[in-house]
Amino acid sequence: MINFIFREMTSLKYFIPIVEECNKRKIKSTFYIDYCEKYNCPSRHIEDLSRIISQYNILTKDISEASSATGHTIYCEDSGLGCQDDNFKDKKISLTYQNDFFNDIENSNRYHKYHLNYFDHIIFPSKFFAEFHNCISDKNLYLGCPKYDIKIDRKLVIEKYSLPESKNVLLIFPKPRDLDKIDLNKVVNFLDRLGYNVLIKNRQKDRLLGLEQIKYYFEDLSWFPPTTLELLCASDFAINFGSTTVKECVMTKTPLINFPIKPHEKIKTLPFFYDYDYCKTLSPECDFNSFKSAVEAISYSNFDKDFEKSISSHMMNVNSSKLIVDFIEKENKA
Repeated sequence: MINFIFREMTSLKYFIPIVEECNKRKIKSTFYIDYCEKYNCPSRHIEDLSRIISQYNILTKDISEASSATGHTIYCEDSGLGCQDDNFKDKKISLTYQNDFFNDIENSNRYHKYHLNYFDHIIFPSKFFAEFHNCISDKNLYLGCPKYDIKIDRKLVIEKYSLPESKNVLLIFPKPRDLDKIDLNKVVNFLDRLGYNVLIKNRQKDRLLGLEQIKYYFEDLSWFPPTTLELLCASDFAINFGSTTVKECVMTKTPLINFPIKPHEKIKTLPFFYDYDYCKTLSPECDFNSFKSAVEAISYSNFDKDFEKSISSHMMNVNSSKLIVDFIEKENKA
């Protein structure tokens, strides 16, 4: 038995690949369901969750029973921290994936403050990530990120969302906080002039009135596979604004143009991912000719070697779910 502390629908993109691996081995998966009162709270998406539970043959229990669970328990970072008390006798594992897990905007190090005290194992996307953020301990496991284990068919995505067959660009919508730092109408106009279809991906919690009227506007329409990964696979390149979604661009081998408009220090934007030819960084004040040159530079070249080098240097191109379940099974036999 492998357990999952499930408080947010966005956890599905990390949990389901592991569940699929468990199903291959006839290992039961149990979701201990809690409520977080956020836009992605399971209580707000009962129909979607019920479909996923049925599709992947997942057992469900209330979070109040989590301390009496048997078998390893997997968390998404520290969501649900403390829900298993001393009555729980097995191992607790945290999956790390976001930059603000290590140091949030206030420079509070959650890894040292919470995770080392609570979890038995902490899974990182790579050793590089742990070293970069000064988060090294004997509890670390470098087993990749299960989110990237899935295979997405471009043609199926195009059919699913009724997208054009070609010349699609995914614009990763910036946070409302940063909108005054970039003229998005100018960027969209530049793309229109170059003949591209602009797909806009926003987070539901950052919804702004009026955006839903845009032809190709998306929020989290699919919790699994995640909408962002789907749209990246259907796009020629992406427009980013310093978002850590750059990880998804790299792992799907999607070139990008980046406008660095985040207000906080550069280290929080995973700067190492931008130092390759698959990315062109532009000033928000750039003119059309500069933008056009950047688009041409990333549109007519093959960046496979750059992506492979970036992934091997900073992430892990592995079947993470298999490695995670292998580790749990090995520990059970020890």
